[in-house]
Amino acid sequence: GFCDDVFGYLPRVDQRRWADIYVRGLLSTPGRKTVRHMARTLALPASASQALQHFVTASPWNWEAAQRELVRLAASS
Repeated sequence: GFCDDVFGYLPRVDQRRWADIYVRGLLSTPGRKTVRHMARTLALPASASQALQHFVTASPWNWEAAQRELVRLAASS
């Protein structure tokens, strides 16, 4: 799927899972896209909300690799 293509380079399964959840939250949450609001929209438990917050703010991941893959996907469509 889309997130597999864009975030497939992430070395850990949990990072890829949180990336997928983050994208789903961005796409499905109306209004402000705070992690708390996204977690509520996705009906995530409080512990998952904290883990998502950690992924977004503290998890080391190379956003440039994701950006390059997005450009590649856009150019090929």
